[in-house]
Amino acid sequence: KHSFSLKLKDTKVQEKASFNLTLKTNNKKGGVMKLTIEDNEDYSITNANGTDIYKVLVNYTEKEFTSDPVDADGNLVDGIKHDAEGKLVFNTKPKQLDMKKGTYTIILEDYATEVEEDADIEVEKWYLEMECDDEVVRGWEDIVITIHSSYYERYVNVTVGNSVGDFYNESKKLDEEGKRRVKILTEDVDYGRYKVTVKVFKFPECAETRYVQIKKGTTTLEVVPETATVGDIVHKEGTSDYGYLAVFVIDDVYKGDAAIVDDEFEWYWDTACELDGYYGIDVFILNDRPDPKKFPIGGEFPEYWQREKGVDASASLFLNCPAFSMTVSKCIAKGDPTVISGTVTGADHVYVIVFNYRGEVMFPYTENRGAVPANATFVEEGKWTETLSALDFGDYTVIALDKGKDGRTRAINENGEWEIGGESKTLEQRVAILMDAITFADSDDLYVKDCFSVSAPEVILTVPETVEIGTAISVKAETNIKDGMDAFVSLSQNSSIIKKNSTEVKNGSVTTSIDTSGLRLLPGKYNVAVDVSGRASAEKEVILVEKGKEPIPKNESLTEPAPESVKEGNETVGEGEFLNETGDGWGEVQKKIPVHVCDLIIAVVVASAIFAVARRRRR
Repeated sequence: KHSFSLKLKDTKVQEKASFNLTLKTNNKKGGVMKLTIEDNEDYSITNANGTDIYKVLVNYTEKEFTSDPVDADGNLVDGIKHDAEGKLVFNTKPKQLDMKKGTYTIILEDYATEVEEDADIEVEKWYLEMECDDEVVRGWEDIVITIHSSYYERYVNVTVGNSVGDFYNESKKLDEEGKRRVKILTEDVDYGRYKVTVKVFKFPECAETRYVQIKKGTTTLEVVPETATVGDIVHKEGTSDYGYLAVFVIDDVYKGDAAIVDDEFEWYWDTACELDGYYGIDVFILNDRPDPKKFPIGGEFPEYWQREKGVDASASLFLNCPAFSMTVSKCIAKGDPTVISGTVTGADHVYVIVFNYRGEVMFPYTENRGAVPANATFVEEGKWTETLSALDFGDYTVIALDKGKDGRTRAINENGEWEIGGESKTLEQRVAILMDAITFADSDDLYVKDCFSVSAPEVILTVPETVEIGTAISVKAETNIKDGMDAFVSLSQNSSIIKKNSTEVKNGSVTTSIDTSGLRLLPGKYNVAVDVSGRASAEKEVILVEKGKEPIPKNESLTEPAPESVKEGNETVGEGEFLNETGDGWGEVQKKIPVHVCDLIIAVVVASAIFAVARRRRR
């Protein structure tokens, strides 16, 4: 019985491509086959000339095809040939077979025995896709070309170059899925724009082109402060689109490094042991940490190394000398806490000691008078504060100390105790001992010394002598009572409070004003008083005058102004209108004359009386 089988080299091909069909087995010595190609709807296809590929004839001998197919009239069928190896070659180009994208069945039937076999072939639309980054960093990133194509297991030619020539030109075979990834090193490639081309072998129209820019990597340092203080921790952060490690070189010294993660890096520089002055900061981006034997952290990088690697980013910083300050009220009210505060740069703690006038240590408190511990006062955001419980009346001396950038001081011994001498030492002696220890040669200790006193609560009131009615009375009082305490300011006359304001102590002062408008006040003397939490008070007199009037002198009477009739009478005194020579009528005049004119009238009356007596004697 006759039997045969078919074999397709490829079960998938691309449009415009060719594929081969062979007789895998055949137990007949020779004959003729009828060849038909059907689409997925079981219709026979045609070639470019319109010939129906339906039962066209082809000769065979055993397992080889020995002729090109012909139609029933003996005409050759375009699109199908046989080769020297006895294979049938099918050409899917548009001018050959009409085999666009789709699935087709090739049917062969022996003309004599009518034995039939078939094979399916899938024709895919041909494509070539290529992906490539637009930019790559020279020496750090490769040119990565990703290829996807319908030309499975076919060779493609990959070239990269410019007008000068190609620096890369190689053939690469696609895998069974038509994929391939090509990586090209850029370490020895010049900066610039390059053309990337991928072409399918023997199919030049199937090609793709891209362009890639080979550039220098970008490294940036975020904003670095222009100045800092010795002892500060300076934070540096930046970005880099290449490299694994950011190496920090400050004034040629390898200070440290930081890993680059997601194109970002950060590093902290502890300036505690640095000198003040200008510093240049250079950043080198590397793939590996420098050899620790040749370049240990803290060692210098030679000039040739820096020149070879090249600085990728730089900045500068000026380190200032540490600053230290202390604030304490000069006069503190008995019963109030003593607040000692200050600022410091480049330190996380300071030390405070307080003596009374006898040299006794009032802070830090200790029952052992022979050894006084130096307790640390911690610094937060550059500020420090110590609050002492209420001290007794007297004068005090306070010293605040910062050990400086070297972290050492002779003022505090190895046991963490103040070096202030024995119990018998006076205030002056203890201060001198501390000053000698703090200020000895080569010491970088920082200190502040100040004095304060504790006294009874007091208020010193200041108000203007005269104020026009309708305007505000400005009130200011200085006090040694602590800030935040309530204060009450009042305006009164004859012990009767007219108006009262409430405020509080701020920065050792009580400041407010009393509005005199709308109070229907008359000109005259009034009292302004201030009381701070019932602990201290003060009172002063203020004279209110009408607007536009001259201020009344303190030694002048404040009775009602003289009427115009009195003024006229005053002008005619001496003409005898109200007074006779005996002084009769004085009572009436006195009623009409203001008090401040009385002295003048009395003098005139006395003179007139003396004059009258003298005239009688002469008679």
